[in-house]
Amino acid sequence: MSNFDKKIKVSHFVGLGGIGGVQSNFLEFCKFLKKNNLLSNHRIYTLGKVDVEYQAKMQLKVFNILNLINFFKLIKDIVSSKVIFHSYNNLSSKKFRLLVFFLKPKKFIIHERGTIWNQNLSSKKSIKNTALKASFIIANSNATKNLLNLKFGIPKKKIQVIHNGIGIENDQTTKQTSQDNINVGFLGRIEFHKGLHILLEAAEILKDKNVSFLIGGDGPLRIKLEKKFSHCKKIKFLGRVEDVKNFFSRVDLLVVPSIREPFGNVIIEAGKYNTAVIATFIDGIPEILNKTNAGILIKPRVLIEKTESYENFPDTVINPETNSLEAPRQISKKELAKKISFFLENPKKLSSCGNNLRSIVEKEFSIEEYSKKFYRLYQIVFNEI
Repeated sequence: MSNFDKKIKVSHFVGLGGIGGVQSNFLEFCKFLKKNNLLSNHRIYTLGKVDVEYQAKMQLKVFNILNLINFFKLIKDIVSSKVIFHSYNNLSSKKFRLLVFFLKPKKFIIHERGTIWNQNLSSKKSIKNTALKASFIIANSNATKNLLNLKFGIPKKKIQVIHNGIGIENDQTTKQTSQDNINVGFLGRIEFHKGLHILLEAAEILKDKNVSFLIGGDGPLRIKLEKKFSHCKKIKFLGRVEDVKNFFSRVDLLVVPSIREPFGNVIIEAGKYNTAVIATFIDGIPEILNKTNAGILIKPRVLIEKTESYENFPDTVINPETNSLEAPRQISKKELAKKISFFLENPKKLSSCGNNLRSIVEKEFSIEEYSKKFYRLYQIVFNEI
């Protein structure tokens, strides 16, 4: 407990209206704070209602700033020299920019988790100006740090990388699947940049193999993809997944075919449950998976024809080999099908990759290490004059 200064007070401003890596990681952090009797010094603000799943799991008091009393409480915390203002994914928000401009926070941290990928260069100057008002910008990966620096001109010395953390404990799961068949899973928001369409196209190629596909999640493309691939009986859309442990007990292999992915929180979730992963070699994903025998990475080589308007589609991504900006591409459906077949034919490799990923998550992505890193940063900001 010597790593955690109980004098430090923090106000968090975080979106809790949807599900995703930001929310699940924040929930893990709150659980850790509560377990270590630190939560009383943390106040949570949000805009709008809290998603029902998080409301049930968090059992925390959350202040909705649509209530004027709560909004004024937030303002009081922002301008206080005794409270750290910790904002999540608001760097590109115009309303947030105005709030910061007029209130001039005294102790200020911006936590960038991925929304910056959706911003174009026209907003570079305003994003940079907001960033420079903060003591630190926290990036969830080196890829996010490079994007902030290369695309938006934010100095590297201003950016600190803290990878997401997850509670491990003894939360392993027993697989419920047959030895003669493997279940391939996808878990995430169903948007174009998540690349689910590539996995479903690979499923068509594998229609005569002993492999089934469980698709967890919801989003704007779900109905369209369900209809397009309704002829493939091995594909099952599960909708929103509330019991993640149960999902991973049914899945032998997780596929993350993203076109852009600042970090890839679902990969450390898979590791928590000893589940092997195939993922795109892009952005922050290799910072988890670029280890011997922890999974398979596929380089994206297929140019994307933008024949329609894609939500949250990036104009640039980070090449993990060169740490440079490049145009987004997607992985080949044929190469993905081939890698899935490899695991189908090598079940021992499937098991060993899942176990190796679990070990990596335990060592490098625990919620304890995540929290220690934040408290070291909080200590620096809190002691600023």
